Amino acid sequence: MICKIGCYLETYMHFEPTLIMHFHLIHLGLIAEVILYSEGFEDSKNLAQKMTQMYQLCSEQLSQQDHYDFGMRAVKSVLVMAGALKRQNPDKSEDVVLIRALRDSNLPKFLKDDAVLFKVNHIPC
Repeated sequence: MICKIGCYLETYMHFEPTLIMHFHLIHLGLIAEVILYSEGFEDSKNLAQKMTQMYQLCSEQLSQQDHYDFGMRAVKSVLVMAGALKRQNPDKSEDVVLIRALRDSNLPKFLKDDAVLFKVNHIPC
């Protein structure tokens, strides 16, 4: 058993960081898709893909801050918020509901310069 774990860790350490990030995004996207679907979103696959791409861009382009979280915890809280907003606003399109949840959840945490990069203008929320 120890040999198998050691061999696995040794193999894992040889992966390029970008490849590891790619696998992480695939898992994050699938999990986001399932959560969106369970929250009642019909276009969950497309929305999950867009959300994970946006979080990847945030982690790459925004300043590095200890309180910024673009991992599973943040994804889960945004998706639960999006589900609640969808139930409160059944007439709004799903992409607008998700954008509003992303904005409301993330924007208060960002520094001023990062908030400018993150803001989505001209979205009817």
